[in-house]
Amino acid sequence: MEIKNINSIASIDFAEVTVSVDELEVFETALNYALEKLSDKEIESKFGATRDEIEGILDDVKQTTSECKSPELVSA
Repeated sequence: MEIKNINSIASIDFAEVTVSVDELEVFETALNYALEKLSDKEIESKFGATRDEIEGILDDVKQTTSECKSPELVSA
């Protein structure tokens, strides 16, 4: 993983990073595991986010992983 750029907009920090597809898959697996095994209270305690927020992040990671594996990108 490599950080390309960091900036803040309206007190929200953004980081532009280069991440391997393998790293995304591990992140996806970890989030799935947390959602399956932890209660809402444990999720908020460990992640500082609600279950809904984590589910949204997981959806984004799944979409990104899927796009990385699309035939158009793989053959490029």
